[in-house]
Amino acid sequence: HEYALSPWHRMRAARRRPARPGGVVPPPRGRADHDLMDALLSLAPRHRRSLLLYDGVGLDLPETAAETEATTRAAAHRVLSARAAVAERVPALADPAALHRRLDALSPMGPATTEQGAVIRTVGERRVRGWTRSAVALTALVAGATGFCV
Repeated sequence: HEYALSPWHRMRAARRRPARPGGVVPPPRGRADHDLMDALLSLAPRHRRSLLLYDGVGLDLPETAAETEATTRAAAHRVLSARAAVAERVPALADPAALHRRLDALSPMGPATTEQGAVIRTVGERRVRGWTRSAVALTALVAGATGFCV
């Protein structure tokens, strides 16, 4: 969660990947969706995370607490605080059931597709091989330069 919510990761061009069709969240459709998204983005990351896990994903309170690495009481307080902040910015969503329905409407229509384990492993091994070869080449270059200068 921390990685996904860190704003500086969005600025790294090397980490940007094209969006996948199966897991793309559609852009907000109307003013009400924009208001909800603005309200969610104005929340502190831990409050937003707790609210989205509890009201958006549908986890119950102990599961939300476990996912956010907090006590159940702290998770409940975060959800209540986040609901109050969202209700302050979007009064139509003061009712938790209405907020839950709106978050459901904003979620993707289908489950996000994930890569198969073999594909992920192959890509990871290829990346490790590349880094290893680069390290060996750099070591050889430094050793050669040292030998040439001495």
